[in-house]
Amino acid sequence: VTHQSPHNLIAFNGTLWYKDYPPSDLQGTLIFSLDPSTMDEICHSTYHGEEAVLYGDGTSRISSSENGQECRMIVERKRSILALFTSALPMTVVSILLWAKRNVSTMGLTTYIGISAVAISIYISVDPLGDRFQDFLEWWFSISGALWLAILTDIFFSNRPSVDLAPLVWGLNLGALAFMTGMIALTGVLQEDTLWRWLLLNVLSFAPLGVLGTATNQIFLLLLCALGFLADSFRLASWFVEGASPNVEVPIYFLVLAFAGLSISGFGWFLNRRQAMIHASLSRWFEQHSLSRVRRVDPEYDPLQADASSSRSSHPSSQGEGSFDDVGA
Repeated sequence: VTHQSPHNLIAFNGTLWYKDYPPSDLQGTLIFSLDPSTMDEICHSTYHGEEAVLYGDGTSRISSSENGQECRMIVERKRSILALFTSALPMTVVSILLWAKRNVSTMGLTTYIGISAVAISIYISVDPLGDRFQDFLEWWFSISGALWLAILTDIFFSNRPSVDLAPLVWGLNLGALAFMTGMIALTGVLQEDTLWRWLLLNVLSFAPLGVLGTATNQIFLLLLCALGFLADSFRLASWFVEGASPNVEVPIYFLVLAFAGLSISGFGWFLNRRQAMIHASLSRWFEQHSLSRVRRVDPEYDPLQADASSSRSSHPSSQGEGSFDDVGA
């Protein structure tokens, strides 16, 4: 038997007893006995759902079976359900309450973390072995990040006096990071960096984050957009050096990155000069399309005078009689 780490050695009646850990793919504890006079070793442990394979020379091996896999599925499912009701759900509920009642700034961050923890716990309870867990994370952070950004942006431009912008800023920053990370993984540019994948990533991720950062005046969103465009410049330079001589690789990288840096700097200068106008235009557009915005009312508007004027305009005969009496008088 190949031992992992024997421990708890006890000598009793001329026999040495000790414990050991099972192979890495199994759980539990193995109990062995050793006869010092003959050096014969016996494994006294049996696993529920596991199978012990014995060989003619007295050696043994523990191998997994379908029942063992079912046991691990049950354990993982119980753990995920426990985490769901003792950690993920309470965290989400408390974050929402503190956000609604106290306007705690960081609740925009912890609320999204709690919602993601709930979704992950539910997924693990359904698929304990996590065969498609990576795919789930890619889709989850892409879709949930986009929805989170859309909801918080709608509230941000709702013009409600009771809305505190600090939690929204925290939520926007975390949602943007989750959305960008999910889109990078979902498009697969790190595994298959084809042109259409990079174009899709720029159109659906980098550019919208830049527009949203300009509209909300959030530097972190603009930083994510700039980092995305910088990654584009690195990939563009690598495309140019494919098949080129090793002697010209460094100059090509230098020229492409220098051009990209100057372009980003020029765009930043232009944005700084026209920031007020661009921000006002984008803010006006987002306010007009906000589903939860408060309609602004003219402070000089008097509903009593409006009703009186409308009633006079609807009865022209009364106006004529009034003028006739005045003339007669």
